[in-house]
Amino acid sequence: MLGEQQRKTLFYTADVLRQLCAEKYRKRELLNLNAKAATAISLIERDFPVYIMNITTHLIIHITQGIMEYGPLYGTWMFAYERFYSWMSQRIVNRRHIESTVMRTFQIFDWCMHQIMASKVRLDERQKKRIQKSLHNILSDSEAQNESEEDRGDMHMEVPAEVAREIERQGNVNVVNKNCKVKNHVTKTNTETKREVRYSSQQGERSSSKTASSVVYLRDQRTFGRINRFVIVQEENETKEETWALIRKYEECGFDRDSQCFVAKHELSDSLVPVHLDNLEDPLIFAVMDNQIWFINVDIEREFINEDEL
Repeated sequence: MLGEQQRKTLFYTADVLRQLCAEKYRKRELLNLNAKAATAISLIERDFPVYIMNITTHLIIHITQGIMEYGPLYGTWMFAYERFYSWMSQRIVNRRHIESTVMRTFQIFDWCMHQIMASKVRLDERQKKRIQKSLHNILSDSEAQNESEEDRGDMHMEVPAEVAREIERQGNVNVVNKNCKVKNHVTKTNTETKREVRYSSQQGERSSSKTASSVVYLRDQRTFGRINRFVIVQEENETKEETWALIRKYEECGFDRDSQCFVAKHELSDSLVPVHLDNLEDPLIFAVMDNQIWFINVDIEREFINEDEL
C-alpha cells in the first residue's frame, strides 16, 4: 500500500477538495484556500508519479479564483444540466431520428415551464406539488420511491419519559402526547444556502435507495452520533407539531492526524439524545474500517493541525 508520506499527501489533498466543494465559506478560509490548493499540488508532484500531473490536476489551483468571482461551486457546476440531459435522453423512443426527438422533447418541456412560470396555466396546490416533485426527480436523476409506512408517518412509537423531558427542556414546551408519529426520512431547507437537505435514519439508510446519511455532528456536545428515528412531537394542546431526531452518540471520538479526519469507535450508546430538526448539522460522509468509523466531510475549525508536518 501507500507509504506514510504518500498517505498524508493524499489525505491533505482530499481535505482541500472538500473545502473547495463547500456550500459556504468564511473570508479567512477563502483567503487561505488558494495557498492550500497550491500546497496540495506541490505535494502530489513530490510524492506521486509525474503522469498524475495532468491538466485536470493543475486546474485545482484555479478553482479558488472562480469561487471568488462567481461564488460556491454548486452554483456553477454542471451536474444539474447533466442530469437533465440524462432525463431527456431517456425519452428517446424513435431511434431513427434521435436528434429531432431530443429537440422536440426539449421544446415541449420548455413550453410547459414557460406556461407555468408565466402563470398562464392555473394550478391548484395539489397539481403544483405534483409538478415540483416531478422536477425534483428529473434534476436528482432518480425516480419517485414508494413511501413506506414510516415515511408517511403511519407508524408510532412511545417516546421514553427521559427523552420527552429533554425535549420539553430544550424546546421550552409541553409534550402533550408521548405516542408520536415516526419517520425514516425528512427534509429541510438550509437557511444559509437555501438548498434542500435530506436526512435518513439508520434504518432508513437500509430501506430505501433514495436516501441520505444518518451520521451527524452534534456541535453543542462536540461529538458525533447516528439518527435512530425521527419523531413528530405534538405540542401546545395538539395544535403544533415539531420534528425531532432521536440520536445515539458514538463512543471514544477523537482526531487522527495522519488522515486529518475525526474518528470514533464504531459503537453507539444506548441512550437517545433528542435534537430539533432545525438544529441538525448536514449529514456526513463516513467510512467504517477495523471497528472504527471515520467522518469525512466535517466542517469544523481545526487550527491545531500543523501543516508543517506534511
